[in-house]
Amino acid sequence: MYELVKVAEGLYSHMTGDADFNTALGGDASTAGRFYYGQAPEDTAYPYVIFFAVDNRDETPTMSESSYAVSVQFSIVEEAAAGPRACLDVADKLRSRLNRSTFGITDHTMMAATVEIERGPVLDDRTYLQTCDYLIRGFED
Repeated sequence: MYELVKVAEGLYSHMTGDADFNTALGGDASTAGRFYYGQAPEDTAYPYVIFFAVDNRDETPTMSESSYAVSVQFSIVEEAAAGPRACLDVADKLRSRLNRSTFGITDHTMMAATVEIERGPVLDDRTYLQTCDYLIRGFED
């Protein structure tokens, strides 16, 4: 069986291995940008992405006993002054890196499905928020 923390670590490693994604979040080709699990530090510069597991479950009986799925939500936060297009640009880079990708964690292969639900960008007082929910499937090697 898998551990959720290992899925999060594998996903973080996969996403921050992409120069375009890192650069969009204030990093560069070799340095991760503002991409956080659970919550961003206080006063984090924009834009940034937070990801977390929404739910996890064993797969249906039609799949092998060694498979599972985790729904992961990515929340893209951008300052209002940058406009909604800036938020959508980060979402495009996230999609480009994650859609139908395969990555690994110890003794497992993870496959990212296409986005399940996408909402936004929605404007509040000072930020735009765009969310993308993905179903990440895992298989024991």
